[in-house]
Amino acid sequence: MENKNGQGIFYGVIGVATLVVAIIGATFAYFSASATTNYVNAITGNTLDLSDGALSISVTKLDVGGTANAGLVPATIAVDQQSGVPTAAGINDALDAHCEKDGYTGCHVYKIQASSATAMQEAQIKLKTLTTSAATNKTDWKYVIYQGTDSAASSVITAGAMDLATAVDMHASTRTLDSNGVVYYLMIYLAEDNHATEAQNSGGTNDATGTYNGTVELTAGNGTVTANFTA
Repeated sequence: MENKNGQGIFYGVIGVATLVVAIIGATFAYFSASATTNYVNAITGNTLDLSDGALSISVTKLDVGGTANAGLVPATIAVDQQSGVPTAAGINDALDAHCEKDGYTGCHVYKIQASSATAMQEAQIKLKTLTTSAATNKTDWKYVIYQGTDSAASSVITAGAMDLATAVDMHASTRTLDSNGVVYYLMIYLAEDNHATEAQNSGGTNDATGTYNGTVELTAGNGTVTANFTA
């Protein structure tokens, strides 16, 4: 990322062995992010009563312990060199750093929880929509879905870029769902473009300035419920 305005650039590198996470910011690089609820409050979808049970899904924006402004700056999460998908180690490096470095926020993390009062055999839990308002550069907006805990990733499900062309089913390998529920995590970040010839908010073709919003959908039996989030 190039700062053409001559403002200072802060670099942070967090790594283990050859896995490196650099959350990089500059005074010009704030991107607006105003969550509709506090970090720890759930954004909860409707609950639909089925003939013999109920479905529920919620999305909670996690407070990962950082103290920086919630606005995102470009960040780099370590990826697998063959697939290009963020690694669990790379995600954990970012989480260990509280998604920040030198006072800047490099990622947002959401906790997705779904359950069914009645055991379901063919449940789908989809990231239905994920879009950004960025006018020109949308491809630098990234997401990764993983499982683990609030503070660590154990396995990566899938990853990609906004805007979603098709819904992503994070529950495809399991399908079953009951009252014990399941938990997934969604990390959203703006990828640092180290090879760009212009800044990522310069107003040109590399400008990624914007906000984002998304919808998570649970479908099972004859019912569908959704939860929305925005920042």
